[in-house]
Amino acid sequence: MQKTTSNFLSLNTQDFIKGLIVTIISAVFTLVAQSVQQDRLTFNFTTIWHTAVAAGIAYLGKNLFTPAKPIQ
Repeated sequence: MQKTTSNFLSLNTQDFIKGLIVTIISAVFTLVAQSVQQDRLTFNFTTIWHTAVAAGIAYLGKNLFTPAKPIQ
């Protein structure tokens, strides 16, 4: 049986795990970008979590509307 990615308009566990990884990475990049702009370590948690959640939702949305593809 050949493995495929999740079907069109459905998500699997791998999609959620990768979405969580994207969310964490985008939160870290937001923190670094803000700190570089202000020349000091800045923790604006509202901006960080807004960016992280938006990135995670965008990733899951992309996977939701992508048709299934065979995995090599």
